[in-house]
Amino acid sequence: MNRNIIDAIGTLIKRKPFYLDDPYSKEDSRVSARYWSMEEYVKNLFADSFDARTMDEKSLRRVEVFSHFGNSTNPPDLILRGGDAIEIKNIYIPKRYSRGRLERDPLILNTLYPRQKLYANDPMFTNACRKAEKWTVKDIIYAVGASRGKQLTHLCMVYGSDYCASAKHYEKILADMRVRLKDIPNLNKTWSERYLGRIGEVDPTGATYLELRNMWYLENPWSYFRDVYRPNKSAGFNFMCIINEEKFSRLRNGNKLLAWAEICPQLKVELVSIKNPDDPAQKRDALPIHYEV
Repeated sequence: MNRNIIDAIGTLIKRKPFYLDDPYSKEDSRVSARYWSMEEYVKNLFADSFDARTMDEKSLRRVEVFSHFGNSTNPPDLILRGGDAIEIKNIYIPKRYSRGRLERDPLILNTLYPRQKLYANDPMFTNACRKAEKWTVKDIIYAVGASRGKQLTHLCMVYGSDYCASAKHYEKILADMRVRLKDIPNLNKTWSERYLGRIGEVDPTGATYLELRNMWYLENPWSYFRDVYRPNKSAGFNFMCIINEEKFSRLRNGNKLLAWAEICPQLKVELVSIKNPDDPAQKRDALPIHYEV
């Protein structure tokens, strides 16, 4: 049976303690190692492969659960077979900083604007992603962790439909910028998805050029949803998930989550109103899910 976000929450509440593995730390930079560690954790969470005895067993479980594994330059990071896509981010909090920093650090999306949903015709996707399974549109989960060293202190999962505006808002600002930039002398007008353009011959000899590059930042979920959720500062680990009621009703095992909340005092499920990312004046019902230990 295809696994989903409820299955991942089930794996989470049966697993302690909360630490990140660091299998790539000797090969990558420190920043890359933190990202890969978080990616490994999320893979294990959705595939329930924490207890796999060998790498072959771990890989087998993951292949059964995921139809696509992304890369560092093309979204998404993961696609669940017959289910949602997943984008993974990690906020590293050095021990010398207080936990209050958590709400201040944005997510760095680089050249990719936030995605409310994923569409198979998006030019940023690889052919492997488009052909991983038969699909045209997918919901996307932003899985965001916060860690101190190898200790995972916070984890949240939120859907792009509850968190990000639709593509038309981001595309409009990019289109407006490109129109205005055309008045700049010596501008290379060959646009790409990652770059707004290149200004050549900046200096008298023509040896210098300026590249205009997209760089997107997104308010992190703890800050964005602070009106409906605040982490418990006395807890060693805080998990937060927000699922709008319409999406929750389509999950095959939503009732299982509600049953877990009845017997697990650390797991809380509520019903609240959250803002519509396309029109904050409009509200929609959603379920914030908290797990604190």
